[in-house]
Amino acid sequence: MVRKYRGVAAQEIAHVPNAVDPQMFRVNGKRKKLAVKGRKVAGYVGILNREIDMDLVRHLVYSFPEVDFLFIGAVDKERSGDMRELTEKCENIRYLGERYYLDVPAYLAGCDVLINVKRTDHTTAGGESQKFYEYLATGKPIVSTPFPPADQYADIVYVATSKERFVELLTIALKEDDPQLQEMRKNTAFENSWARRADVILGRVHSLLNDGHKSLGTGEHA
Repeated sequence: MVRKYRGVAAQEIAHVPNAVDPQMFRVNGKRKKLAVKGRKVAGYVGILNREIDMDLVRHLVYSFPEVDFLFIGAVDKERSGDMRELTEKCENIRYLGERYYLDVPAYLAGCDVLINVKRTDHTTAGGESQKFYEYLATGKPIVSTPFPPADQYADIVYVATSKERFVELLTIALKEDDPQLQEMRKNTAFENSWARRADVILGRVHSLLNDGHKSLGTGEHA
């Protein structure tokens, strides 16, 4: 988008992406009890629409019968049928529907691993996941397709470019026990807070105002 409109704007464009309120997702003591009989839980929170790779979801559900897959979010008509079919066939997938946004941090805290199963094709071109930043704020292991901005953070999250690779990385993530990685994710969320985004916008506004005053001053002096 920046490259496309730079020529139209005739100036450098400051890209301000999505962000997160880190404090909201640093849950202390409040978490939903999602695990059943000690089973691991892999959770997804977000809208379930055509952007979701249902082939990947099916592959994961069948590949990990010992793991419970939890999905939360509004669902469109097509994906509603897919989710109904899967939940009827497989005992290790739960769809909880929509939940109050302020309860989302507690649900994420109850998961062992957080997953992002969005496509990376024309259906998602130009998109960016706000939920990814919220995932980061929890510090929990994240396994994602290369859907932005996950592709930029392969050093702290698990980025899978195929169904087979997703299985491999989810296997690793489910066993992860690395406090340093957890802290790095939380710090990255803080660096991508809404407050930091506001600083970028205000900084750009101040810069433009200063440039305008300088130009006006030069004209008056001449």
